[in-house]
Amino acid sequence: MKCLYHNDLDGETAAAVVAAATGCTEFVPVNHSSPFPIDQIDGGHIYIVDCAPPTAEFWQEFLDNCDRPVWIDHHEGNIKNAAEWGFGDVPGLRQSRGRAACELAWIYFNRDKPVPMGISLIGDVDTYELVYGARSMRFHQGLCTGYDTRPIEGWH
Repeated sequence: MKCLYHNDLDGETAAAVVAAATGCTEFVPVNHSSPFPIDQIDGGHIYIVDCAPPTAEFWQEFLDNCDRPVWIDHHEGNIKNAAEWGFGDVPGLRQSRGRAACELAWIYFNRDKPVPMGISLIGDVDTYELVYGARSMRFHQGLCTGYDTRPIEGWH
């Protein structure tokens, strides 16, 4: 089991939710400006959160090389492209407005529980909704300046 995640606070938090829910211990960061790490897909159950393969060819290779994909994302362009290329029905959860990937990951695994405030505050900044105003910004800034939030082995 592996989790590919966008290497920002939203993606790291979504990966933390995956780890807590599934026991996943292998994490692969994805940077939107770097090549998609398709070489890290080597079968098994793969979670991909807050990012997506950038082309139809990468999507096909991704799906050909994993047994049980789950894709959780909120980026409108990723969702639209995947649908246009015929990959919009990959299991998981997508929503392009109002929720960040960390919130969607929580909802995917914990449908009957409210989203924790910390996850909501991270999502609030990532989506630029700023429903919680300065509270979101202070929380986000505190996490980004005081903690290394990257997933590591044994993280959960």
